[in-house]
Amino acid sequence: MNNGLTFEKIEKTLFVSGIEELVPDGECRSLPIIGKVDGKIVDCFYLSVIVVDDEQSNAVHFEAPTAILKIDTTNQQLLFYDGQCKFHPFEMKGIDLTGPDYYETYKSLYVPVREFAFSVSLTAQQIDILSSFLNALESIEGSALMSVYKETSPEFFIWVKTVLPKE
Repeated sequence: MNNGLTFEKIEKTLFVSGIEELVPDGECRSLPIIGKVDGKIVDCFYLSVIVVDDEQSNAVHFEAPTAILKIDTTNQQLLFYDGQCKFHPFEMKGIDLTGPDYYETYKSLYVPVREFAFSVSLTAQQIDILSSFLNALESIEGSALMSVYKETSPEFFIWVKTVLPKE
């Protein structure tokens, strides 16, 4: 049961009192990724700094993530914060966003996946939804940033490995 949660409401929890203070101006936030803290489904974000390489061309790059937040969105409560996180080194490559609208796919599937996340077994339809969700995330972020999402919510990706059929 989603209790009226929408993707937009989940993203807005970063800006509620007590949490927004941990998101400095100029920090870039990730898309939310589903997680679990003490048996409770949460929404996880990582923060990173965007560095402008060339103001003329608006070329930018992202620094390694600086913090992880895990939020109980239903109660608008921060359950986990790591402002000293150490991520494995990664290299950002260009991301091709000229294909289908992966962001809209990710956004539309987030709450449905959240509703069945961490279930012991999935129906064929849920497996298809989860696969589409993961494909959209990887298409948006690229393989380099997928490693950051896996470090942000390892429990989610461990669960994914247990429920998705081996190819």
